Amino acid sequence: MANGAANRSLGHMTTAAPVYPADRAVDVALRDGTTVHLRPIRSADVGSLRTMLEGLSSEARAFRFFYGGVDLRQAAHDACDVDYADRYGVVAVSGDGERILAHGMYGRETADRAEVAFTVVEELRGEGIATTMLAHLAQAARAHGISQFVARVLPENHRMLTVFRTSGFEATVRSEPGCIAFVMPTELSEGAQARYDERAA
Repeated sequence: MANGAANRSLGHMTTAAPVYPADRAVDVALRDGTTVHLRPIRSADVGSLRTMLEGLSSEARAFRFFYGGVDLRQAAHDACDVDYADRYGVVAVSGDGERILAHGMYGRETADRAEVAFTVVEELRGEGIATTMLAHLAQAARAHGISQFVARVLPENHRMLTVFRTSGFEATVRSEPGCIAFVMPTELSEGAQARYDERAA
C-alpha cells in the first residue's frame, strides 16, 4: 500500500474510450499455491474496488492514502478512471471474478516517470501479489515511454517497504517529508523478471 500521485487525477484524460488491453490478463500462482486472475482494471470495477477499500482496516487505508478519512467512493472512481497509458490500473480477482483481492496502479508524473501504488487485502499479504503487480505495471509503463517509477511509502509500512526492497528492481531510496521514496527503473532486472515468470501460470 504505497501512496502518492497515483491517487491524483492528471487532468488530461483522453475523450475517446480507451482500448481495453485484454492481452495483459494472466493467471498467477501465489506462494501458497492458490491462483488468482490478474487483469487490467475496468470502469465497471468501481463497485467491487470500493467494497475492497471499505473492507480494509483503518491502518491499511492510512498506509495506502496517507490519511484515514479518505472518500472511498471517490477513491474507487478515480482508480477506475484510466486510459491504460498515462493512468493504468491492475486488479487481482478471485476465482469467480467478482471479488477484488488486490489493486495496483501508476499515474504519470512527468514525461518519463510515474508514481506507483498498491492495495492488498489482509489475507493475501505476504503472498507475493504486489511484486507480481509491480512487474505487470512496469511492462505496461515501459510500453508508453515511462522509464522510471517512484513509490512513496510511510516509514511504518514495513510490509510495503519490504516489497520494494526485495522486488528485484534496482531501487534508489531517499527520504521525503513524512515518507520514504523508492525510485526504480521500469526495466525489469533478471531477478524481477524471474519473480514474475515463476508466478505466471
